[in-house]
Amino acid sequence: MNPQLRQSFAVKRGIYAGEIMILVEKTKVTYNFLSIPLMKNRCIPIDKFELGWKNGIIQFVEMIPIDVYKTVNLQFKRNYTENK
Repeated sequence: MNPQLRQSFAVKRGIYAGEIMILVEKTKVTYNFLSIPLMKNRCIPIDKFELGWKNGIIQFVEMIPIDVYKTVNLQFKRNYTENK
């Protein structure tokens, strides 16, 4: 699985169950999401994301529109700045 920016994923089980996570940023070790409806940043290690994908814990929902992604990205950056 190689998720792309703007893709959204539903979390079906676990501590983030019920959240939709939108991929905002990728690093060498994490995938960084904005989680809705809570509007919280979630930094998930790549290996944990892959494990969740393989075990059906997360499921692809959709590629969000660019204008929506711009707003999501701004909220992600705002959260990051406020939590420093």
